[in-house]
Amino acid sequence: MTTQVQYVRLWAKTIVVLAFPATVITFLFLNMSAVIEPRVHMVFFTYERPGLLPVLLLAAISGAALWALLRAAPQAVRRLHKSRVADQMAGMEREIADLQAEIDHPAAASVAR
Repeated sequence: MTTQVQYVRLWAKTIVVLAFPATVITFLFLNMSAVIEPRVHMVFFTYERPGLLPVLLLAAISGAALWALLRAAPQAVRRLHKSRVADQMAGMEREIADLQAEIDHPAAASVAR
């Protein structure tokens, strides 16, 4: 990778790191006094004329939590499956080694039992 490409990548990452917080802070500043006029009915709560930011914050946190759960569940199932297959393979390898030892040295295998 050339130095110029590394410089461009570093510049792009710097812009993203600086632009994202600036965008969030600007959004929060512009919407501090915003309200939602009708009632907002959530699953457990009902708000009368709630502020926009608490509603958005609640929606964002619940969405992030749901995303994390939906992402973690298949990964956990995949890991459990891999460990089960690895255990089965280890058992089969031990069994093959025992059978190979029995074939190579039949007298020693019968004495060991």
